Amino acid sequence: MKKEELREKLYLKNCDEIKGFKRVQNNEKLKIIGITGSHGKSTIAYLLNEYLKLLGYRTVLYSSIMVDSLKSSYIQQKSLEIPLESEVVLYNALTEAMESNADYLILEVNDSTIYKGFINELDMDVKVLTNIYEKENQMYDDYVEIKKRFMREGNHKSVIGLVSDNTINLFNELKGKEIITYSTEFFIENKKLDIRDVNYFLKPFKDQYNSFSGLVFEVMGLDKKLKLKTNLNMPFHGINILCLLAVIDTLKLFDKNTFSKLISNICIPGRDEIIKYKNGFIMISNTFVPHLEVLQSYKGKEVDKITLITGASGNEFPTWNKTYLSERFIKQREYDMNYAYKYAKQYADNIIITSNDSGNSDIKNLLNTQEKHVKDFKNYLIFEERREAIKHALENISPKEVIFISGRGNREIMCKNNKIFKHLDKDVVVKIIGGIDYE
Repeated sequence: MKKEELREKLYLKNCDEIKGFKRVQNNEKLKIIGITGSHGKSTIAYLLNEYLKLLGYRTVLYSSIMVDSLKSSYIQQKSLEIPLESEVVLYNALTEAMESNADYLILEVNDSTIYKGFINELDMDVKVLTNIYEKENQMYDDYVEIKKRFMREGNHKSVIGLVSDNTINLFNELKGKEIITYSTEFFIENKKLDIRDVNYFLKPFKDQYNSFSGLVFEVMGLDKKLKLKTNLNMPFHGINILCLLAVIDTLKLFDKNTFSKLISNICIPGRDEIIKYKNGFIMISNTFVPHLEVLQSYKGKEVDKITLITGASGNEFPTWNKTYLSERFIKQREYDMNYAYKYAKQYADNIIITSNDSGNSDIKNLLNTQEKHVKDFKNYLIFEERREAIKHALENISPKEVIFISGRGNREIMCKNNKIFKHLDKDVVVKIIGGIDYE
């Protein structure tokens, strides 16, 4: 089937011809890697893409951190909510990879993508499962099964993180297939894993693992014993790097110098970016769970105080489909807000509530709804304008204070009263520090 005919079928919501697409196009060299999990999938996809490019390979990346494809209609290096939101986007990603003569297509696969089913018949060379953590009120009743189904279906090599009960159960189910596994020294002991089932595990250097100066840890397994250092500072990034190593080895592309170069000085857009300022730290990320808990463990050393800037998103965005208008989705949002503020009150010293994407919601009502969650918390402020919230925090920063700006990561577009305008948290921070008018 010609590309033009396939495109027409996809626009008609018929993806029967997706199966074996890359083979039909006579592009046997293209390898497709799909990465899913509850946490870490976007970071690992991004790191893998950067590593392969350092080796000189041509790549196409579709992740929530960014799309990296010269032929894409998406703006390069910009974030997405759902990288593969439809079969049309999947088709475009495949087409761009082939027209670019790419060696690797890296896809972040979230639960809604698997649930919709349009990726089911896509031939993949490697599938990666980072972890599966259950959470009350998931949008899908069969959330765990959705993730497991992705790994069960198809003929592919697998990389599985033995860092959650659900992934351990899946590994035991799939034993006998071609699987590379990774875990941590703590999890192996805690869950009494058979060390023979673990291909790689992480052993932290405890005095150098929880630090703003970066993680230092050892990787053990197979034919490797590596001491690694990265400028990334959240402990879970050690597990992400371990997964990256397992994927690279599955592809038989490990190069120690290139790997060390990548992780020693990497910045992941919108994920735990740190700016040192007035003997304190400004940290920008898309979420504050479990980050605040980690920062709390730094107290007494590099951290004296934690100030969180956050804000819940509104409803009824112009681009929303019926899924996001459902009663279940709205209840999920309410549950998430309650959980987030309960967590924030436990680990933050100060909370600043401000706007995020408000959609068609009344901003004052949205702020009032959030305030109800912190009424019993001593130190909180409310700013309707997100830029003013950031400015206030930076003007009042104290030594060893962490200003944690959460909720947007590297998203550049903000929606307020259903009007779109540009707002990037990091740009606002840099302009305020530089004394530049940020309006």
